Amino acid sequence: MSYDCYECVIEVDTEDYIDRPQRKEKTTMNDFRSYLNRRVDRVFEDGRITLAKKFFLLEDNPPQTAEALVEVIKSGKYQLPTKDEKTGLTSYGMGPYGIIFRDPANVADPTGFEAALKELKKEKMKALDVINILDEVTSKQALDNFMTYVESLN
Repeated sequence: MSYDCYECVIEVDTEDYIDRPQRKEKTTMNDFRSYLNRRVDRVFEDGRITLAKKFFLLEDNPPQTAEALVEVIKSGKYQLPTKDEKTGLTSYGMGPYGIIFRDPANVADPTGFEAALKELKKEKMKALDVINILDEVTSKQALDNFMTYVESLN
């Protein structure tokens, strides 16, 4: 068989490809475990974001219009960038001029977040241990249990 390649001709011996041993496909259980591992990672990330919002480490959604920006400023639900006394670094928000769109009454609680995140990581590891060791039915149940745990964080 030959293929024209601009001005040259390339000869390909197809029998070479037929005689080579074919790569074995992954087993169904490995595919299943890989899928469940990826799902656990996604659910964990959702849980981490939920906890960050719960402990006020993330900003509220910034206003999308000028009218909404004026309304937020009038209501006082924003914070100006602040300088950390320990590190000397200034924390800026995502808004214009570094404004942080968060109600000042909601104080960030990084210690509470770290404690809750530690528990979330424990639950993730329990789910991953079951998924990577036990059978399909038990693995699926472990994912369902982990998802229920993350939903309970709201």
